[in-house]
Amino acid sequence: MNDFEILDVKFTFKKRPLDLPGDLRPNWRVPVLLMMLQYCCRGGKSHLYKLHLLNWTMRDQRRQEALITSLSGVPQYDKIQVQVEPSFVQAVQFAVGEGLVERLENSRVKITDSGKQLVKEIEKAACLSVERAFLKNIGLRLTEEWLAGFAAWSRAA
Repeated sequence: MNDFEILDVKFTFKKRPLDLPGDLRPNWRVPVLLMMLQYCCRGGKSHLYKLHLLNWTMRDQRRQEALITSLSGVPQYDKIQVQVEPSFVQAVQFAVGEGLVERLENSRVKITDSGKQLVKEIEKAACLSVERAFLKNIGLRLTEEWLAGFAAWSRAA
């Protein structure tokens, strides 16, 4: 007698999709995108390049510390990285489709009133506290001037 006969249970197997890591899920990325625009961008507007920088930085503690250090004193561009992630682009597109963000000219986006309302709800719910703390720490220090210096350094490197 084998184990299956002892259990006397019919087994069925279903193919299930693979789990998607939390930081790739739209229900994490869209609120984080909205907080980026609300806390780190003047007038809630930003170029996608800046958002990609913030997105890539906030996924790793060392990258966060490097950006904060670079913004606090002499820029240390060699410690900063940007990676364009297709899943982040999809989150931006999803946010546009949901009316939380609107597209502007020249690869720029702007948070809408609905997006601002969702950020208020996130604050009330006290969720995404680690991400919120990091973005509030960055605040408006990540300027267009800093980004232009970083882009120039990247092209020269």
